[in-house]
Amino acid sequence: MKTCIKLNPNDDKSFLTLCSNITSLDITGTRLSVDITSVQHLVNQLKKFRFDYGLKGDKRIDILLENNKNSLKSIEVSFDRSSRYMTSDDVKPLFIGLSKLSKLTTLSMSFDSEIENSFMDYFVEIANKCQNLLSIDLRFYSENPEVIQNVLNTIKFVKYLKHFKLRSYDMNDTEFDFNYESLKECQNLTHLTIFNLRIKDNFFIDIDKKLPKLQSIYITKANEITFETLNELSKLKDIQEIYIKTNETKTSINESDVMKVIENCRKINSIYFRNYKKLKIKLNSEHIYRLRASGVQNSGVRVIQENYKEMKTLKIIKDLIESDFV
Repeated sequence: MKTCIKLNPNDDKSFLTLCSNITSLDITGTRLSVDITSVQHLVNQLKKFRFDYGLKGDKRIDILLENNKNSLKSIEVSFDRSSRYMTSDDVKPLFIGLSKLSKLTTLSMSFDSEIENSFMDYFVEIANKCQNLLSIDLRFYSENPEVIQNVLNTIKFVKYLKHFKLRSYDMNDTEFDFNYESLKECQNLTHLTIFNLRIKDNFFIDIDKKLPKLQSIYITKANEITFETLNELSKLKDIQEIYIKTNETKTSINESDVMKVIENCRKINSIYFRNYKKLKIKLNSEHIYRLRASGVQNSGVRVIQENYKEMKTLKIIKDLIESDFV
């Protein structure tokens, strides 16, 4: 008996009327032509639902959400190009439907448009109503830094959240505050990913108290990487993966700072730091094992790669000079 269905644009949707016990439905990239109202008694056990949402909405999707509100655990919704003209009123029915999903654990929302501040009220409503929500993945852009900051602030309403991924773009290159006030209610967070947003340095201060269970941190636009950054990260006892990039060119870290993370974080298996052109640290589990066992000098591992392109050019010049004397 088929329980997982992916509908393609040219598929005959009418076969849904013949399928019972559907638990996973993917209707992205297509339009649901079947009259859901005639088969809603069959489609009432969905656990995973992936769909597109446009300017005009889709009452059939609203019906599906209502009819499966006691079973749906995973929602992945992409707002199509018409969403750039959406107002908060346009998506109100969808968010109302989502807020009724008491068993929802995973929510992924991708906006092909700029979102308004008023959307935050809907996010808060979902956070308050969906108490089992464990994973949130948001993608959007905004010309208003206040909107992005408000998105960061809403995380405090999702008390049992474990995975938080935010992919956005701020054309003003604003520094965003992701501090204890935003995170103090999220003590269960284990995976944090933030793309393309400049995060203030104070985020790393006492990170072990803000996010004591953190296992993975992925930030692509930190202000800078300093020995204080590594010192704070070394307090995370459960951390397994660290990935941090910055556009700054200055750095004040050395091998001993990296070794402090390796020695204190016994579960760490991947470390990646990079600033603009000057410094790169890329250590996998084998590198970390050798460094921990033999130390920097005897491990054969190059911990910090500085001025890599420049060093490569100098080596080529040196080889050419030496070859002239042979």
